[in-house]
Amino acid sequence: LKSVRSFLLYFFPCWPGQAAMSAKNVQDTMEGMVPELLDLKANGIFSEHEVYDIVRTRKRFEFKISSPNCEKPDFLQYIKFVVKTEAERRRRVKARRIRKSMRSAKESIRLLHSVFNKALHKYKGDKALWYQYLDFCLSAGSTRALSGAVMRALRFFARDEGLWILAADREMKLGRVDSCRALLQRGLRNNPSSVKLLAEHFRFECIAAQRMSEARLVSAAG
Repeated sequence: LKSVRSFLLYFFPCWPGQAAMSAKNVQDTMEGMVPELLDLKANGIFSEHEVYDIVRTRKRFEFKISSPNCEKPDFLQYIKFVVKTEAERRRRVKARRIRKSMRSAKESIRLLHSVFNKALHKYKGDKALWYQYLDFCLSAGSTRALSGAVMRALRFFARDEGLWILAADREMKLGRVDSCRALLQRGLRNNPSSVKLLAEHFRFECIAAQRMSEARLVSAAG
């Protein structure tokens, strides 16, 4: 089971519909998962039978979300399965007191990003789905993905005060003061009567002024 293809052929000796483009895309996706699955098996986190079940279930979901007839629940069920599997992986790693870095620790997060982005590509106007993805980015510590997702969401929901505030907050935490101010001002142009955005803009200017004053004091003391 050393090679990617032999791994897949071991579990699925007759890969269905390889001539179809959707099947080819699914196969490529599944092949990308092999190093993670081998890592789980090699470290004794999941048994060979359990790895088989993971492959079979992921393959079924990959075909579902690749279909033109896929629906939002298909994506959400896939996400739920990956989250459940990752929670069990973490539990077993902790129980076995495995401290070394494992490739599988990052791959589940990568897969969840992939499924969320495919879902959002199909359901761009679903605000609840966008917020679900933003919550995932926050909980996973995916700061770069979070910043990008907020800006993408604003293309469709420019009247959403919360998104403007979240986007500005991300820029502030990264130390991008001018970008934070610009976002809040753009938000106000799109929502001129928003009390929340006005209050956030005032709070930001107070923080910016305080930081500038502290920087001057440090500079003068030096």
